[in-house]
Amino acid sequence: MIAAIAWIPAAVFAHTYLLWVHYLAVMHLQHIRDDGRLPKEVETVLGNLVLYPGLFLDLAFNWTWATLIYLDLPREPLLTARMERYKYGGAVKGLRIVREDGRLRICYVVVAHAEPRTDWRRTLTEWFARVMLDPFDPRGLHVRP
Repeated sequence: MIAAIAWIPAAVFAHTYLLWVHYLAVMHLQHIRDDGRLPKEVETVLGNLVLYPGLFLDLAFNWTWATLIYLDLPREPLLTARMERYKYGGAVKGLRIVREDGRLRICYVVVAHAEPRTDWRRTLTEWFARVMLDPFDPRGLHVRP
């Protein structure tokens, strides 16, 4: 039994690392795009090769390891939306993909409302956002209201 669960910490670390590397890549592409330096070819082809696997990693992490870490089932498909709910309360967001200007865009739709957390989940979320996410987001704040 112990040998069967001994792989869990390594799996959590590996998944977290892969998700964070994809996050860094997407944030860098967003920064270059916002500066007007990202060629369309890179945005449409290579950008999607980074974005969609990253979304899958995020979705899988949120529904597996984050559920174990937070001891709470997710109400949102992606981890950032869950963290926003823990930190600020407000809207519980669902995911929707729309076509806009010939490109697929991912947007959130409000599905419910929640109060901000005041427990250890919020503390953990604030630390994780401050240390691992916000410094690398071109907007300066990744987990935001």
